[in-house]
Amino acid sequence: MISVFQMKMLHLMTLVVRLFFLFLFFSCSSHKKSSSFEKKVFNIVGYTQGTTYNIKYFFNNEKIKKNEIDSLLDIIDYSMSSYIDSSNISQINNNSTNKLDTLLKKVLERSIIICENTDGSFDVTIAPLVNSFGFGAQKKLQTIEGDPSLLVGCDKFKINDNLILKENNVKIDVNGIAQGFSVDFISSYFNSKGIFNYMIEIGGEVYCSGEKNNKNWTLGVSDPLGSPNDYIYKVPLKNKALATSGSTRKLSLDSNYTHIISPSNYLPIQNNLLSVSVVANNCMDADAYATAFMEMGIKRSMEFLEKNTYNLEVMFVYLDSLSGNMLDLRTDGFIVK
Repeated sequence: MISVFQMKMLHLMTLVVRLFFLFLFFSCSSHKKSSSFEKKVFNIVGYTQGTTYNIKYFFNNEKIKKNEIDSLLDIIDYSMSSYIDSSNISQINNNSTNKLDTLLKKVLERSIIICENTDGSFDVTIAPLVNSFGFGAQKKLQTIEGDPSLLVGCDKFKINDNLILKENNVKIDVNGIAQGFSVDFISSYFNSKGIFNYMIEIGGEVYCSGEKNNKNWTLGVSDPLGSPNDYIYKVPLKNKALATSGSTRKLSLDSNYTHIISPSNYLPIQNNLLSVSVVANNCMDADAYATAFMEMGIKRSMEFLEKNTYNLEVMFVYLDSLSGNMLDLRTDGFIVK
């Protein structure tokens, strides 16, 4: 026979069990409701500027779509692509106008600063040299019209308000900085939409914002002697840009000349550097300085980095002159995995 006390305990246990399952029900319901607001991953891929782009971002919904990205990249092309006759830069090089649009003006202003910082190792007036070795829009060897010393140099043009002032035979080429700027331009668009966890890559130039699955983003640095998908290192990034310039991917039409032309001797660079990777606060700087360091070589570049504080971390990949092995040299803040 069950006592009154036992009956009370039985009712109490039944109540506890009911409350437990009720708690589970509401917990599961709450979890399902909150999971619908968890951030999802979205990928956008496409083709631009003679190469590919790849974007990955985390957000509650697909807030930015491919057509928006393509429209932004088209704006850049019609500003600074030498492959489009009606672009702002083509019209300036053809002396059809001296008016700068907002984007090209920003790129040229930054180019002048980096040119001065690197004593001319980065120079956007190398267009005649680029064309002469077959790397220009015409894709054929061209004769330089005039003395290169009168055509090349960041003192060969000035910017006055929204006008560029130059001699008619001075030509501009921003390919050494335009992709980095493009990455920054798209990055600004994502920020304006309230999206802060993303990776934007155009032709190997990258900016990573925030985190990927609560961890830093990780990007690969390609083996300059292997295929583009062979990585020698992985670099963790958070709110930083990474750009790599190399001497082995793009060669001249009729020889093994590298596409990087020295503004100092007007010839393709010749040193033991295979690639330079730069981590910076923005991709425009990373892109331009990577190009400059390829021209400067390791010794001059390291001297530059020791004297100046531009928040740059750099890795040089080079061929050892004695062993013939591929080696690397990194600044202290260039972290690899």
